[in-house]
Amino acid sequence: MSLKVSVLGDSISEYEGYSNNIIGPPYTHQYPQSGTDVDSVTETWWWEAIRQMGGQIVSNDSIGGSCVADYGIEDDNHHTGKKWCMNNQTRINDLGDSSTSSSNHPNVIMFFGGTNDLCIDSSHYKLDTFVNSYSNAVRMMFERYSNSITILCITPFDSILTTNSTTNFHQLCSGIATVVNHYRTYGYDCKLVSLEDIKLQGSDIDSHLHPSVSGMRKIADRVAYVYKNS
Repeated sequence: MSLKVSVLGDSISEYEGYSNNIIGPPYTHQYPQSGTDVDSVTETWWWEAIRQMGGQIVSNDSIGGSCVADYGIEDDNHHTGKKWCMNNQTRINDLGDSSTSSSNHPNVIMFFGGTNDLCIDSSHYKLDTFVNSYSNAVRMMFERYSNSITILCITPFDSILTTNSTTNFHQLCSGIATVVNHYRTYGYDCKLVSLEDIKLQGSDIDSHLHPSVSGMRKIADRVAYVYKNS
């Protein structure tokens, strides 16, 4: 059986023609565009990770600016609010068919969110809201796609995007680890892909403060390593 992979994410995981979200444009950031050297979908972190894992993409629901949680604010430009958040049954339904016999049923879901949660105004961001929302999104994935799938929970990486508060950054990464441990305790195949120690700077970041080709490769290598060895 071939490995089939879906992605739930934000602008870091977008690529024109491949970001299959059902909410629609405009996008805050999407590869490719001027200011970045990522000019092929094969240079994205998720394509390269899937290649190393020996799989194929089923669906990529990535919306630039979207948070994991809904913090009660609506901002069309930054895509914050209930209809864009990743704790959202509509977005999770877009990751593939629920039937395990379907060719569009994912075996693996790569969940890469949290960066935009850290970037919103500190008066709105709440760690408990984030952790509860992250956990609920994982629960909905297992419920829709069966208890036997693998979910890779990817933390944000350390960069200028996530250093508005170093304390918040490490607490959020710890919160994702707590969610992973919770589901593992109950026998679910839930893996933590920690990028907490990966500092993307210099040539690893493009002019939009998103990963360049070299930054994408560092993320992909970590994701694929955890999948194959954890």
